[in-house]
Amino acid sequence: MVFLLTSTLPRPFESCHLTSRFFYLALVLALLPVTHAAAKRAPPEPATYRSSPAAMSAANAMAERLRVRPARVRGVIGKARRLPAVVKAVTPGQASAARDWSLYRSRVIEPTRIQAGVRFWQHNAQTLALAETRTGVAASTIVGILAAETIYARRMGGYRTLDTLSVLAFDFTAAHPKAAQRAAYFL
Repeated sequence: MVFLLTSTLPRPFESCHLTSRFFYLALVLALLPVTHAAAKRAPPEPATYRSSPAAMSAANAMAERLRVRPARVRGVIGKARRLPAVVKAVTPGQASAARDWSLYRSRVIEPTRIQAGVRFWQHNAQTLALAETRTGVAASTIVGILAAETIYARRMGGYRTLDTLSVLAFDFTAAHPKAAQRAAYFL
């Protein structure tokens, strides 16, 4: 192949100061994949909670409380990824001024979401009632959270639920006044 390429080179190239050996070397190097350099630049895989003593201890406690095999719970939590973007997203910002509830309310509680909520509640009444019975969380709370966070699945996040809940449980800032309560809630 190299012979075919070099035998058909235009005459002006032959007058260059490059030797044919140099040209062959340059051609071979250009055709080699750059896997070694690309591997060095590839972003590292996010850390998992498999190596976190706190997460594995919590997994054991959950398994005991839920009466399931500890290895199964450790396996699931161990697959959760500690994503820096999620840590950043769930870390409370500096409170520079009092938050304006009326502004937030006007953005979140508006006619489009209310109508979507009514339709969602009617369409999923049985499932919501079952969830309320099993979890003790009122159907109105579930519907409200789905409205604020996803506009009833019209706006979905880009992170796995397991990763996000694990970050909330194991990596929520300890400086927050309710950090311990929050971590206990997610466990």
